[in-house]
Amino acid sequence: MDEHVPPTWWQEHHAFLLECAEEGEVDAGPPFSAQLLDLLTDVERTFAVTGADTPPWPDPHLRPDGEDFPVREEEYSRCLDPGKHRILAARAEAWAQVPVAKGWAEREEIADSAALTWLTDPLVTTHRATVLRPHRPRRAGR
Repeated sequence: MDEHVPPTWWQEHHAFLLECAEEGEVDAGPPFSAQLLDLLTDVERTFAVTGADTPPWPDPHLRPDGEDFPVREEEYSRCLDPGKHRILAARAEAWAQVPVAKGWAEREEIADSAALTWLTDPLVTTHRATVLRPHRPRRAGR
C-alpha cells in the first residue's frame, strides 16, 4: 500500500482484528479473510472509476486534528448539498460491477421498478433498478 494514501476503513478494522487475535481477544471476531479483503479492494478500485466525477464527501463532524465532534439534532433534517448523494449511486455501481466482472452474477437493468413484484415500498419512488442474479455454484458430477 502507498504510504501517502490513508488506509481504508476495512484495512484499519482488519489491523484491529489482527491485533485482537494476537492478544487472545476472541470477542472482536476473526480477522477478515483474504477473499473479503480482495473483494473490498476490487470494489474500491472500481469505485475510483465509477465515482471519479462525484465530489468528495468529507466527514462534516471531524475536526482538523482528527477528533470527532458531536452531531447536532437539527443536522438530521437538512441537506445543504443534495448533489453529494450522487456518490451513493457511484458506490452502488461499483458494488454491482465487481460481482459481474468476477463471473459471480449477471446484471439486469429494470426500467420500471414496478415490474419487481418482490420490491417493498420504499420511502421514495424508484424508477429503475439494477438486479444482480447470482450464479449457482456447479456441483461435482453435474
